[in-house]
Amino acid sequence: MITCDRVGGIEGEHGTDTVRNTRTHKFFLLASNTISQVPTSREKIDHGVAGLGDRDVVFQKDGNSEHVCSKLLEAYPALKGCGGFEIMRTMAGSCKILEVLPVPPGGYNVQYLKSVLQQAKAYVRPIQKRLSLLPLSEDVVSIVSVFLYCSRHIFL
Repeated sequence: MITCDRVGGIEGEHGTDTVRNTRTHKFFLLASNTISQVPTSREKIDHGVAGLGDRDVVFQKDGNSEHVCSKLLEAYPALKGCGGFEIMRTMAGSCKILEVLPVPPGGYNVQYLKSVLQQAKAYVRPIQKRLSLLPLSEDVVSIVSVFLYCSRHIFL
């Protein structure tokens, strides 16, 4: 959901109210280049352990397509080698089926994303290559717990 960030106080003797020139929106990077449904709870956990999944991305309000691309690559370094990406959202009337947002002339910019996504989460899908769901590194996953009954390992 793209939101306007506010800082400051009340004008007058208490200070000045200032509005930042940024918008924040929630994104989710999908690993599969063929998925067309919102991931399950388990898949969301797997994506998070792999460094994919949910991120709040902050954009300049007037950001162009290059700005949007650079901010998404900054938030999701795994996108750099996937051969491009497309942005998706849930279809109207559905909370599970994803549809690709049409790319406007000049590419995805902040104003366009705000108008078509409104408060919906944006899903980023790689185009040419599936991304790995393996944990980023041993340093990232430092705590492992073992379930008592099934002996399964879970990363905390």
